[in-house]
Amino acid sequence: MRKFDVILSTDRSLMTNHHGKEFLGFGTTMPIILPRKFIQWLFCPPMKHEDGIVWQAPYGLRRIEARLVHDGINAAVIDPDYVPKYIERGAKVLIIRHHDWFGLNPPTTTWTAFIDKEPLNAVLFREFIESVCKLRDKYDFKIIVTGPAVWQWLHMNDLIDKYQIDVIVDSNGDREEIVVSRIVKRILEGKPVPSYIKMGIKDNLTLDKLVPIIHASVNGLIEIGRGCPRKCAFCSVGSRPVRWYPLEFIEKEIQVNVKEGVDHGILSCTDVLLYGSDSVIPNENAVLKVNMLAKKYWRQVGWSHCTLAAAVANKKLIDAVTEVLIDGENQKLLGVEVGVESGSVKLMRMHMPAKSKPFPIEKWPEIVEEAFALFHEHNIVPAATIIVGLPGEDEDDVKATTELIKRLRPYRSLIVPMFFVPMGPSRLGRQEWFRKIKPYHVELLMACLDHALYWAEKLVEEYMTDRKYFLIKRALRWFLNKVKENRSKVEQKLREFAEANT
Repeated sequence: MRKFDVILSTDRSLMTNHHGKEFLGFGTTMPIILPRKFIQWLFCPPMKHEDGIVWQAPYGLRRIEARLVHDGINAAVIDPDYVPKYIERGAKVLIIRHHDWFGLNPPTTTWTAFIDKEPLNAVLFREFIESVCKLRDKYDFKIIVTGPAVWQWLHMNDLIDKYQIDVIVDSNGDREEIVVSRIVKRILEGKPVPSYIKMGIKDNLTLDKLVPIIHASVNGLIEIGRGCPRKCAFCSVGSRPVRWYPLEFIEKEIQVNVKEGVDHGILSCTDVLLYGSDSVIPNENAVLKVNMLAKKYWRQVGWSHCTLAAAVANKKLIDAVTEVLIDGENQKLLGVEVGVESGSVKLMRMHMPAKSKPFPIEKWPEIVEEAFALFHEHNIVPAATIIVGLPGEDEDDVKATTELIKRLRPYRSLIVPMFFVPMGPSRLGRQEWFRKIKPYHVELLMACLDHALYWAEKLVEEYMTDRKYFLIKRALRWFLNKVKENRSKVEQKLREFAEANT
């Protein structure tokens, strides 16, 4: 085993490639209602590694790793099971990054609102950090936690001392990597460091100072830009200035993944259809170029997110880009996460009036239906989110959303309800958490479940075509059948929760 001064890691819910299928990662947010070994095997199997040095790692960790190595620091991303061994070999700093440290983010909070079981991701993190803390008495090392989800530590501040966290880096910008590197240097030099560092949303590096990743990311996911022009009130990403990475930078990160054996990838940003645009109107040439670049190297290309309004604003672009990506042999579908959020024009106008641009917000339900129909026709599969319990929500708003979801039934998709969580530095960050459903919420939640049950089995077959997924498909079919068998019990339980809140 090699020796590193600095190691980076996270728990098993993120240090995995989910069998090469990113969507399976959502399963790590579910409560442990089935045998734990089964759901860990299904949703977050161990990552391939060599002496604990992982093959693929979460992109955020890879960015920090690249900055540390660039700055002359001996660092590597390590599998969580091997972290103790590298600390024993003399690592002086452990950097941890996570998306949902304590299960406070949606969709985790949605499932756990009704089931008195801990979510898998929170259990895995707790076990990981406790295994690390056991080493503090014997070995001298510091723990840094970082990333946009560190707001959760401020809600659970008693755990900062319990888990002996030395530095919290509260970041919502590009300077996270360079600030972490400076903190690490001070620690290695024996100098004092602050226990909490807050970086503003505009604390960005110039593009020429960004350092590309040097090793493969989970399922080839790479960023092509940051920020969002729509600036929805519930979202912290929209507060970042919009900037797009140049094709040369993107190509370097794709090449790193391909060189290390990752033959598929995900283009990640708030809206892939706005790549290269300085407005909410797609830059058709830029979008085609970045997707053609990705398809040049990868057999399959996915998108992290896109907006429905951008798709409707340039339907010809959808024709052109799917012609590039969906070749019918290596790739038959294109998956992407989209935000429907609500079917209520009132709530949309209140919290996200630019979501529909360049169209008026009054047209939002029509835009959603039109985009879903367009995606269905072009084999794009949206995994859509809706937000339950937005501030100002009333029964009419929920009914409008329920009706919209029912109208989306003909279109291949999944729709995930997420209870409102005041996350981080968003404009709604000081509002109350949504935790108590009413009877009319039950209709909404069951509409989402029925939509999922209608499409899920078909999507499993289309999503996992390789023979190597035979066992995983069987497991997913079994899981879906169990959900179908218990549908009426689920509805009854939801109604009991709702009646208790009336």
